Amino acid sequence: TGAFIALSAVAVFIGLKTPQILAPLVPASFEQKLGDAMVGDFGGRVCNGPGGQAALDTLIRRIEPDTKGLKVRVVNIAMVNAVALPGGNVFIFRGLLQEAKSPDELAGVIGHEIGHVRNRDVMQALLRQMGLSVLLGGASADVGGSINALVASTYSREAEAEADKYSIRAMQRANVSPIDTAGFFQRLSDMENVMQGKTKQKTGGDAAKAKDEKAPPQKQAEKTKERPSLMDYLGSHPVSASREKMFRASVVKDANYTPSVSPEQWRAIVDSCKNDPDVEQDDGFIF
Repeated sequence: TGAFIALSAVAVFIGLKTPQILAPLVPASFEQKLGDAMVGDFGGRVCNGPGGQAALDTLIRRIEPDTKGLKVRVVNIAMVNAVALPGGNVFIFRGLLQEAKSPDELAGVIGHEIGHVRNRDVMQALLRQMGLSVLLGGASADVGGSINALVASTYSREAEAEADKYSIRAMQRANVSPIDTAGFFQRLSDMENVMQGKTKQKTGGDAAKAKDEKAPPQKQAEKTKERPSLMDYLGSHPVSASREKMFRASVVKDANYTPSVSPEQWRAIVDSCKNDPDVEQDDGFIF
């Protein structure tokens, strides 16, 4: 019995540590090819509304002046989420832009994803979710399955904390206030508490809910589709109140913070999908 327990412990240790050991050994060229294949799998859903990408690039340069090997894009998918792909690719889903309250809030979220890229957490997540098949299958493997694995995966608590620290340092260097990002995590924390039954959901309440329930099924479906949900983000980015406190604690009193981009640039980013007549529409896109 003792030997069996010992062997089981070794097996668990190897299973947990293998991705961490292998990820740094993956050649950058392989990771780039895998990332390119994943990007292509999104089809024509990358948004290129007038001024949108230029404004987003400006925001990125504010928090990450050295953008070598980094490509951040908006994609026309209603899910409230952002995902770091292999090869320095970061995708911001349209639903996240609709949920974000300000460009500084988005800057903190993007800084977090860039942290995952720079720390090479992406390959670790893929290896953890899909095992060695992602390496043995090469860049021509099940790309859709790889994207799905990344969207559905959760990074380790240590990786999430390091990505948060990366984002905070980037915002400090850029003189961008982290208070709005703290507000984003506060909303996530509130929803987390609702999910765990710790608090009641703060909504316009029962009257609005009853009104929706009385609506025809088609209208109910439209309402559901219209409302982006933080549940999507919570599914792949588990949060706790400590993350909100970390960003809030990094605020420097009386600091002369400046917005990450102008109001006009922010609007161009938010509307980059709506203003792109050629972008492929989100019709329940499945990876």
